[in-house]
Amino acid sequence: MTIGKQIAVGFGIALAAQAVVVGLTWVSTVRLADRQRFAVETDSQRFLVETNRWVAHAHEVIAQLQGLLLLLDDAENGARGFVLTGDLAFLEPYQDARERIDRTLKQLRELTRDNPAQQRRLDGLEPKVKARLAILADIIERRRQQENGFEKAVVEIRTGRGKAAMDEVREAVSDLENEERTLLVQRNKAAEEKNAAAEKAAEEKSAAAEKAVRSHLQAILGAAVAAAVVLLLVGVYLTRSVTVLSRQERNREATPLAQTPTPPLSASAREATVYNAPTPSAPQPLPEVLGSYRLLDKLGEGGMGAVYRAFHVRLKRMVALKILPGGLLDDAQAVARFQREMEAGGKLDHPNIVRASDAGEAGGRHFLVMELIDGVDLARLASRLGPLPVADVCEAGRQVAQALQHAHEHGLVHRDVKPSNLILTPAGAVKLLDLGLARLYGNQPNAEGLTASGAAMGTPDYMAPEQALEPKKVDIRADLYSLGCTLYRLLTGRPPFGDPPYDTAGKKMMAHAQAPVPAVRGRRPDVPERLAGVLERLLAKSPADRFGTPAEVAAVLKRFAVGHDLPRLLAAALAGRGPLPEAETREHVEEGKP
Repeated sequence: MTIGKQIAVGFGIALAAQAVVVGLTWVSTVRLADRQRFAVETDSQRFLVETNRWVAHAHEVIAQLQGLLLLLDDAENGARGFVLTGDLAFLEPYQDARERIDRTLKQLRELTRDNPAQQRRLDGLEPKVKARLAILADIIERRRQQENGFEKAVVEIRTGRGKAAMDEVREAVSDLENEERTLLVQRNKAAEEKNAAAEKAAEEKSAAAEKAVRSHLQAILGAAVAAAVVLLLVGVYLTRSVTVLSRQERNREATPLAQTPTPPLSASAREATVYNAPTPSAPQPLPEVLGSYRLLDKLGEGGMGAVYRAFHVRLKRMVALKILPGGLLDDAQAVARFQREMEAGGKLDHPNIVRASDAGEAGGRHFLVMELIDGVDLARLASRLGPLPVADVCEAGRQVAQALQHAHEHGLVHRDVKPSNLILTPAGAVKLLDLGLARLYGNQPNAEGLTASGAAMGTPDYMAPEQALEPKKVDIRADLYSLGCTLYRLLTGRPPFGDPPYDTAGKKMMAHAQAPVPAVRGRRPDVPERLAGVLERLLAKSPADRFGTPAEVAAVLKRFAVGHDLPRLLAAALAGRGPLPEAETREHVEEGKP
């Protein structure tokens, strides 16, 4: 190699080294920014978990206090029954209520052990409860002794000193409930202020770090440019200096020397080269045939699998086939949840539920076969048309309620009722989709195993409050709350808490648990007052204040569905210019994800 070539190589190496330094500095900048963002997200998640814990604690204390009043009523009813009839059988519920009252007071002590103020209020509540029980015990003893005038004891239970004692208990319980609610509001406010301060501090640290890195990067770039200029000048000088020597060297060469050919690699060397070369990994494509089905094209994809249009090669018919993604096959929970969906779908046969016809595994892939539905989901339809006619919304809701009643009768809770899971067909039928989040309840041997983590599952815009706080204990009334949110969305154009202030999943779930639902007539005045009352009951915070079964909801909505025309609604949507909008994209909370 000539001196000129050596200089060129050295110059190139120096520039490459400078480029490496600049690249490493840029990577460090990106990583620092990522760490700062991760710290902010972690603090936000910690705030959400802490807030949910406080909400659950407050609900538990209030539930125990309300249960205490119910137990006192049970004790009173048992005492009255014994006094009136003399039947000892009435003393069994009386004694049971007294024992449960003692346990409830102990549980309240345990729940409020970190709050001295509430402990003092409990100190005042317990004597009042015991005074009430002493009155009942005195009346029972008088009845046992057959004292004269024991008939008046029944009146004494609910009047005079008996009423006064019970009023004192109710007043003490009300004070405790109000204090618990006030404490919850104070805690939430303090936590929000703390979280805001942490986010501000993290942003300031991130900005300072980025500024320092930018300054360092500018200094390195300046040094690199200076070094390049120096090397260039040195290279030009040395190149001119060796030009004469190079010419003399070429002149001395009478004949050019023959270049020695590079010997070919041996077989073993070639094999080693190929073996050590990195092989890019590519995702394995889906087979054209899966079992008895030929896959044609993809219809959609969700958290628990992709749906394909498929053809049954033996029965010669088109179907919809749902496949668990190959990347999740090693996840035992995902496979178990998908198998649960197969079992749940196989139990249901209703005109308003997408029917499952087959399920199995082929080529290491689990799949579920369903009827292929021709129609449009209500989320896309509402996005095209805006708020829908009242009668049409009520008819769609009535059909969904019938589907939920059928699922309820088979021990199923859907847990993800929303517009994008409801398909409207040209015949005017509304069909319920996606049992991917359905949870079997009742005497199922593995139900607890699949949800032991207690993680919330569902869509925040449509999720019932108890589904976020206690996901293992939800029942059909959680689906009725989601149905109420769906009807609200179709009537007004947006979910109850779909406005900008509720722009995260955590804020939406907190709003469902605490914030009052905006009045539907405030967003759409032509909604009948009685229908607004139905929505208010569906969206009640407490499951006990909602309808008991979907059948009740279907019967009520039928009154407001007079004059509906769902086929005309679908035709109007399909007649619009351009393709229908994509289905709603909403944050989805799945098991193990916040």
